[in-house]
Amino acid sequence: MIIRSTGFDYAVLFMVILLAWPMTLINTPLLLGVFLVINSLILAVVVYATSSPRVSFWKGLRLLPNRYMSGCVNITILYIFFVLAYHYFWTAGAVALRLHLGRSHTQTWWVNHISRHTRLSRQDLEQIRFSAWLSSPMQLGSQAQAYGLLILVILAVTFFIFAR
Repeated sequence: MIIRSTGFDYAVLFMVILLAWPMTLINTPLLLGVFLVINSLILAVVVYATSSPRVSFWKGLRLLPNRYMSGCVNITILYIFFVLAYHYFWTAGAVALRLHLGRSHTQTWWVNHISRHTRLSRQDLEQIRFSAWLSSPMQLGSQAQAYGLLILVILAVTFFIFAR
């Protein structure tokens, strides 16, 4: 099953907002760096804990907006980030509560969560391939995704600290 997803655009914008929100509130470079590192570490833990070889965190985040599309981009963009934030914070809380149960339990929870909210069966979720130019990060292991996100955030923090 191939999906031409516009959920990719919303997922990327959500990640940028999620990692960049401290820049709008904090003027001290050191405090900004601390907030960005903490924020990116939480994101890295969530990505690592939920990503399985078949249904990664990124794949689920790309599928969620497709379920909540209104048909008009101008209307969808008003609420889709709140929907994605709800799912992200719900997932972060679930990861925090399930850390002691192990990663496989959290991965199963993530697949069930995405299946329930996208109305796709688990088998359909595992067979979905995206026809987008940036599909290769989904093929990487979850550790590679987490480390890649962490490196990008550290580079962004360094850039913004020295750019001021």
